[in-house]
Amino acid sequence: AVVSTQSTGMATVWFGCNDAVIPGHPQHVPLEQFKCNLERIVCRLAAEGIQPGNILVLTPPTLNEEMLDVKYGPERIRLNTVTAQYAQCVLRVAEERGCQACDLFGMFSNAVEGGAQPFTDGLHLNEQGEE
Repeated sequence: AVVSTQSTGMATVWFGCNDAVIPGHPQHVPLEQFKCNLERIVCRLAAEGIQPGNILVLTPPTLNEEMLDVKYGPERIRLNTVTAQYAQCVLRVAEERGCQACDLFGMFSNAVEGGAQPFTDGLHLNEQGEE
């Protein structure tokens, strides 16, 4: 992909929800490969002229595992314990590369514990979650 930086002042990188499915699932990306992929994206953006401080990386949000069970059945392919590892990886890469970070995993965990319901199905955000 070619990045045009002539009018790009900031970049946002948000992925990991699908990568963080349990090992053995076709969508799973091992944590070390995920880290390498994220670092490559950040380095590419920086190489194209976007200052690391203007790159915002977002962690995958927490999940509502009970909602996922209702929607998709009890055979879970997504677990908060696994997603948390990917969220921590995002935060480490941001710190190492000098990027800004937004800990959606932590924010959504706190919101859900406080009674908020930011999901349509346990994974995808509803209007409240998008706010």
